[in-house]
Amino acid sequence: MLARTSAALALAVVLGASGCGAGKPPQGELREVMAKSVDFSQLSEADAAATNKVLDCYAEQMHSKLSPEGLKLVIQAGLSPDQSDELASKLSEKDQAAMAEVVDACSGKLVG
Repeated sequence: MLARTSAALALAVVLGASGCGAGKPPQGELREVMAKSVDFSQLSEADAAATNKVLDCYAEQMHSKLSPEGLKLVIQAGLSPDQSDELASKLSEKDQAAMAEVVDACSGKLVG
């Protein structure tokens, strides 16, 4: 229980320090959190460049299409991967639809 409380407190500090309290979190913060899930040391130079292109697309599209609350949930999921399914289930229907649009908009970046 203490570990969860500590983790929640640390997350609150991170999100509070980033200005997530009001409005949308910065696009760069969103991209940074997503990039932490990728082990770039295992990628070729070409694959790393392609991955960066996809990350840029996702960050830009999510930042423009998701609500502030949806973006905060995405960042929380990135910071707490073990809770990502639970956090994703909290996305509003509008944000879920927006995520589908983001996937459509960025899926071509994987092969292009």
